Amino acid sequence: MRIIKRMILIPIAMLFSLLICGYSSSMAPDQNDAGPNDNDIEVGFSCSRVLIVIDKETSLQFIDYTANDFPDVDCVKVTDLTVDLGKVIKERIEQGADPDSISYNTILSLELKDTGKDKIVEAISKLQQLDFVLSAEPDYVYSVNPKGGIG
Repeated sequence: MRIIKRMILIPIAMLFSLLICGYSSSMAPDQNDAGPNDNDIEVGFSCSRVLIVIDKETSLQFIDYTANDFPDVDCVKVTDLTVDLGKVIKERIEQGADPDSISYNTILSLELKDTGKDKIVEAISKLQQLDFVLSAEPDYVYSVNPKGGIG
């Protein structure tokens, strides 16, 4: 009876372990399906937008910037990316908060009239010359290339 049990149990155990190993290896991520990696991500920058960070002193003046404020770069639109935060900071200062204790910089997106990477580089060079600009950078764009693609 013991021999019969062993003859039945050993093949069943082997089959069970093969099923488990096969199942778990099919669940493991395949190198081709592991999700995005450095080869799947393309980094470029917008050919029509530049991002700038304004220094703290100027930022705390809460200026409503327009394209006319940046005539050297010939921009058509200025978007304050920190407008909501600026409203909160301004309210806190009006309620008596010490401006020196606040860390805040306005971040603007400038849309250029003329597009192209050379125009972006030229605009950045001009914006970096302005005293109140801490940094001027391209508006980086990241995209993921799915392997199979959709339609």
